[in-house]
Amino acid sequence: MGIILLFIEGFIGLTLQSMFFRQLSPETGTSSPVIAIIIGFFLGALSLGYAFGGKERKFPLKTFAYNLIFTGILSGIALSSTFISLYFNEMTQLNIPRLLALTIYSSVFVSFVAFFMGQSLPLIMQYKTYGKTASNKGGNAMFISTLGSTLGATLPVIYVTPVIGATATVGVTVALCFIIGLALLKNIKTTLIILPFIVVSMATLFTPYLKGNFTSTAFMDIYLEHDADGDRLLFANGLVMSAMDSEGNNTVAYIDKFHHEIKRQKIKDSEILVLGAGAFMAHLGDESNNHYTYIDIDENLLTWARENFGLKDDKISFIVDDARSYMNSLKDNSVKVILLDVYGSRYSLPEHLLTKEFFEVLRSKLENNGVLMFNAIYDPQFKTKLSRTLHNTVNSVFPYCHTSQVTDELKIANMDYTCFAIKGTESEVYLDDTRDVKGGPWGF
Repeated sequence: MGIILLFIEGFIGLTLQSMFFRQLSPETGTSSPVIAIIIGFFLGALSLGYAFGGKERKFPLKTFAYNLIFTGILSGIALSSTFISLYFNEMTQLNIPRLLALTIYSSVFVSFVAFFMGQSLPLIMQYKTYGKTASNKGGNAMFISTLGSTLGATLPVIYVTPVIGATATVGVTVALCFIIGLALLKNIKTTLIILPFIVVSMATLFTPYLKGNFTSTAFMDIYLEHDADGDRLLFANGLVMSAMDSEGNNTVAYIDKFHHEIKRQKIKDSEILVLGAGAFMAHLGDESNNHYTYIDIDENLLTWARENFGLKDDKISFIVDDARSYMNSLKDNSVKVILLDVYGSRYSLPEHLLTKEFFEVLRSKLENNGVLMFNAIYDPQFKTKLSRTLHNTVNSVFPYCHTSQVTDELKIANMDYTCFAIKGTESEVYLDDTRDVKGGPWGF
C-alpha cells in the first residue's frame, strides 16, 4: 500500500500546482513574475513540509490522512473561481497591486497546500521503507513519488481538463484527497465531524455551475447571462466577451466599429482572419462576401456558441490553434484583414501575443495595404506602463494606425486600433528647412 500512497501523493501535489496556474490565470495572467511567485511559494512551502514531516510520529499514516483531508478542504475553496474572483476584486477595491495580491494569496493558500503535501513523502516512509540502506530508501521513495508527480503534471491538464473542464478536474483531485484520507482514518465519528467542512469546500468549488450554461474548459470558465435588456452575454473568466440582442445582432461596441470599418473601406471577397473566437460574432452583419476564419485555442467555444448564441457555422471556418503558432504557418502577404481579439482583460493578457515580434509576424502575413484591427483594454490617458508600452509596441511595427476610444471610461477603456500594412514607405519627417517633397510643398 505504501507504494500506491507515494504515487498518489506525488500525483495530487503536482495536479494541484498545475491547477493553481489555471485557476489564477484569469485574474493574474501567465507572465513570468506570476509563474515565479506561484512556483517559489509552492517549492518553499514544500521544503518546509519535507522537514516537518520527517519528525518521528507514532501513527504517521493518521497524520498523512488528516493532511490529505485538510489539503482537500483548503484546495476546494482556494481553487474555486468564485473565491478567486471575490478575493482579487476585493484587493482591487483596496488598491492593492495585482502581483502583491498574488503574493499574499500564494503565501497563504499555495503555501499551505504545498506544506501539507510536502509532509506526505517522509510520513509514508515512516510507515514503510523501500530499501536496505538510507540511500536506497530515499531514492526508491523519491522515484515513486516523482513518477506520480510527472503524471500529475501532465495527464490532468492534457487529457482530463479538456474533457471535463478545470473546475471538475479540481473537484476530482479534491475528492481523491477526501476518499483516501477518510479511508485511512477508518473513523465514523471523525468523518461526521469533518463532513460539513468537506461539503462547504465542494459547494464553493462547484458554485459556478449554478450559473446559466456554465462550461469550464482547459483555458477559461464560460457561462451565459442575460442583462436587463434581454441581451445574451458570453462571460469568459468573469468578463463579457460577446453579446447578442434578442434579434441575434451584436451589441459589443468594438465589434460594431470593426463592421463599420469593413464597410467603410469597401473590403469585399476577402479572407478575414479572426484571432480569438469569442461567440463568433465578427462575421455577423458583413454582407460583402468576405470569408471568415476564426482561430482559437479553445475548441469548446464552437459548441457553446451553437447552443447558446444559435451560431450557424456553415459559412465560417474554425481552426483550433494558438494564434501565434497559426500565423507562423501562413504564407507571407496572404491575408487582407486580421481582427485580433485576444485581449479580453487588462489582468490576463497572453504575453506571447503582446510582443514586437508577434506584431511583426502579423504584418508579414498581411497583403500590402492590408489591415490589422484589434481592441485592447487600458488607460486611455496613457498613465499606466501597460498602455504606453503596448501602444509603443504596436506603432514600432505599424506606424500608420488610427486609435480611438470606444467606451467612455476615464481610467480603463476599450481602445480600438486600425493599422495599415503599408510597406516600403517613407520614414522622413517634415522639418522647417526641408519642407518640399514630391507631390507638392506638403506632399499632397
